[in-house]
Amino acid sequence: LATLEAAGTDFSAVARVTIYVQDYDPGQLPIIRDVRNRWIGEQHKPASSLIGVASLFQPGVLVEIDAIAVLPEEKA
Repeated sequence: LATLEAAGTDFSAVARVTIYVQDYDPGQLPIIRDVRNRWIGEQHKPASSLIGVASLFQPGVLVEIDAIAVLPEEKA
């Protein structure tokens, strides 16, 4: 959120989200969607991917999120 705010925007500018989940279990999907919707909102749903992985960049990290935002021309 801090990066979006520094660019003068919010989650409405997010065009794509990729969520990496260590040891993903399909039963986790409703919880992941709920958390995503709390941050991004129900009205704006960017393209999303969820990828299950064996491990992430550091031991103990269970979720990593990569997002791409597109700024309107007047903010670019």
